[in-house]
Amino acid sequence: MLPALLTCLSSHGYRERQDKVYLQSFDMKLLQRARFDLATELKLVQLIGENSWQESDTDFDYLQTAEGLDTVAKYAQGIGPWLLQLVHVRADGSMGTSDLAGLARQRGLFVHGYTLRADQLPSEIDGMPQAVDLLLRAGLDGVFTDYPDQVLRANLEP
Repeated sequence: MLPALLTCLSSHGYRERQDKVYLQSFDMKLLQRARFDLATELKLVQLIGENSWQESDTDFDYLQTAEGLDTVAKYAQGIGPWLLQLVHVRADGSMGTSDLAGLARQRGLFVHGYTLRADQLPSEIDGMPQAVDLLLRAGLDGVFTDYPDQVLRANLEP
């Protein structure tokens, strides 16, 4: 299916890194194939899930390490971690940020978190404005969301 997707994108003018399209996948082998075997120049995003989700045979714990991110930087331009890989709840209930975004940036990778949903925030997060604030402090470059109006509004509030 990947060759057909790349052919379709190319036929609509999406071929180069600067084109406004991101190819993202949980499957590391698929993204490596896109880059090395099929020679796409499009921006690739390595989604990072949890191993327990069984999205692919990719080792997501490994991808969150410095060595794993070094590997990702060889084929992708960015990572897509999920909210609780970037923000964590401390034992006292306060919120903190992980070093994942910083590690990715050190390797020249952008960070687009996914999928920020107002209706599925951890109970410790008090609404979209706090979620957006935490993610900005975690060092995100962008976010995938089902609620773009709320993200924009939260980002514009003082």
